[in-house]
Amino acid sequence: MKPTNRFLIGLTVGFMAIALWNAHAAEPKYDPEKLRSLVKLPKMTLDFGFAVNSTLGFTLGREPLDLNKLKPPAERIAELRKDMSGGVRDAERYAELGLLYVKLHDAAQAQATRKRAVELFREQVKDDPKKGWLRSELGNALLAADQMVEGENLLRDAVALSPEDWRCWEALGDFLESRAFATLGVTNVGVLYEEIQRGLRVPGSNTASSPDRRAKARAFWDEAAHCYDKAVAVGPGEIGAYQARIVFRGALKKLLDLLIEPERSADVATKQQFVSPEVRADLKEAARLTTDDAYAIGMAAFFEAMMNAPKGAADSSGSFKRGFWLFLPDSSRAYVREALSRLEQLGRNEDKNTAGAALTALGGMQLLVQGDPVAAEDNLRRATRLRPAADTAWEMFGLLLVQSERWSELAALGEEHVKSKDSVRYRIGLAKIYEKLGKPAEVEPQVQAALKLAPDDLLANTASAAMRLKRATDEAAVAEVGQMMNKVKQTVFKAAPKEQQVGFEFLHGLYYGLAGNRQEAASHFRRLREADPDESDYRDAYDALGL
Repeated sequence: MKPTNRFLIGLTVGFMAIALWNAHAAEPKYDPEKLRSLVKLPKMTLDFGFAVNSTLGFTLGREPLDLNKLKPPAERIAELRKDMSGGVRDAERYAELGLLYVKLHDAAQAQATRKRAVELFREQVKDDPKKGWLRSELGNALLAADQMVEGENLLRDAVALSPEDWRCWEALGDFLESRAFATLGVTNVGVLYEEIQRGLRVPGSNTASSPDRRAKARAFWDEAAHCYDKAVAVGPGEIGAYQARIVFRGALKKLLDLLIEPERSADVATKQQFVSPEVRADLKEAARLTTDDAYAIGMAAFFEAMMNAPKGAADSSGSFKRGFWLFLPDSSRAYVREALSRLEQLGRNEDKNTAGAALTALGGMQLLVQGDPVAAEDNLRRATRLRPAADTAWEMFGLLLVQSERWSELAALGEEHVKSKDSVRYRIGLAKIYEKLGKPAEVEPQVQAALKLAPDDLLANTASAAMRLKRATDEAAVAEVGQMMNKVKQTVFKAAPKEQQVGFEFLHGLYYGLAGNRQEAASHFRRLREADPDESDYRDAYDALGL
């Protein structure tokens, strides 16, 4: 063999050996320490009163101006009980009690209070049988008490008796909207929305969506649309009529379209706008009508800016960190300026609730649209002082501090917040800030305080399990965490929000990995990766298992 050929063969064999060695060296290995490094307090999302999603468009979830609605259920229940007069006017109080007991998962009390609400509304209708709105109130109470047939009949009687009252049309539209979803097998629209938004459910899956049911659902939806249109027509000066139609025409409509035509889900998701021209028109009309509703003014201005910014403007401006004001056309900037001027004026209102809500909207626009964190910080700080029980200003202020990586100031803000409004959510949020600051001694008191507030809360239990798992260095300690998590899974897991369930399942997968049960851990992370392939923690956990 020629020396040259011998050299080439030797070189080739050498490269093959190196390649095989690299392949062997790169083969993933089980890495328990990497798994342990992924054990952290559960993730949380900020809530600004609205959400925008590529599949479902936008949804509004306004924070109530009435601070009573922001109180913890147990506290609000005590107030309502104390305010009872013993007369028929207690009907509204009993109806609210029913909702609060549902939040507390107290089925017996929910049933009892809703039954009493029905009895008192019946007396009101008997005393004034010609008032349609009272029939709507009774109809809604009956629906809440699962007396569906009589409830629907009363809602229909109400619009026939008082066709000029927009509230009757809105109540019937709300029922028909729910009926459309129920026809498709959806009993909790909020949960389904969250699952699709997070990629945990494919639109149209696990729903009773036969052609006949789809047709019936569409018929109910079209009738609901007629009711909302009638509400606006008979109450042209009523901001509530427009706001009800805005919610109906937004993410709810897109969600129903996806359920009725799941085979076109990708097409529907990409071709429909975040906010339709009809919804934008209603937003602007609601803002025009109001004199003191800062939320209506702020939302109209925000979506005017968002929908008129050139494609890619948000990315070009640093994903909202610097706003996208310079990218807006002159007409949109003029509209937003006028809205900001109205909000500034409302921010000087003598009523603290009105002023606080206005400063929250103003600060949010300055932060997200104008990219002016200095002005935003001033207004958001004032808003938290005027309405300390309201969450949106605190969360927007928190976003501002996160963007500027002012973690110590964020911790101080969190300490201030829990003093004004103590809750599991904000205790765990404060614990996460201390985790970010590398202060483990400050983390545990917040988690323990959260557990004390709500021993059956999944977020608090997940945070407690994460702390214990992080410290578990031997087999017995890891096993104890597993026993705790199994108990949580059998008790409080099912009733928790989907986002919290995902956080728990991620931690449960880490537990299985650290306990040496790699196959069960792999099963957990495989499901999580399929639901959210872009989540880096899921990929990292899967790699740490050596799979």
